[in-house]
Amino acid sequence: MRPSDCAILYRAGTHANLFESALRAKGIETIKEDNDGFFERFEIQDFLSLLQLTLNPYDILNLAKVLKSFYSPYTDSQLIAVLNQTADIQDAIERAQKIHEILDTDAFCFLEKIRSFNKISYLSSGFSTCLELFETLNLKDHLTAKYAATESRLAVGNLKRFLELIQEIYLQGHSSLFDIVNELEEKQEFETIKGAQVASEAVRLMTIHKSKGIECPFVILA
Repeated sequence: MRPSDCAILYRAGTHANLFESALRAKGIETIKEDNDGFFERFEIQDFLSLLQLTLNPYDILNLAKVLKSFYSPYTDSQLIAVLNQTADIQDAIERAQKIHEILDTDAFCFLEKIRSFNKISYLSSGFSTCLELFETLNLKDHLTAKYAATESRLAVGNLKRFLELIQEIYLQGHSSLFDIVNELEEKQEFETIKGAQVASEAVRLMTIHKSKGIECPFVILA
């Protein structure tokens, strides 16, 4: 019996991480097949938040998303400490500025890099800025280190497809990062984008709803 012969079906996605952890502990690869579309994938959401924060480094909502992203160098305890330190600041921009100030004292220079790309975005094309962000922040390496082989290959493939999409938008005449982000947001709302496909020997994890029409020799209902 091969891992690809097996599927685990569950009602709520909250259980998926438990199954993933247990199988990986035994050295068995997994891949999660959920109902989310291309733009709802975590790696796409995290990269889009990065682009939005590059446009406005003091946007508190995207700042929070980026600090919790897969490429963030900070632990949950570090972020909780920063949030507690800035909890009394009511103005969103002032709070974001204070968060930058606090985190600029560490060795990562993470937010400093993003602010530098804000300046670069006014001098370079939006597409080249996106490519530089992808390379400078080592997004591929972060995914490879953080997720199992199958899932990381899928996420990296999706990010490469996202960069291709950005290039297509750029070639259509939308040269600035601002225009590219606006076009991406419009595509997110109105278009269906096909993501990357990964073939591998892995146990498939999916909701019961997603499993409609599936053909698999061994199915576990959890």
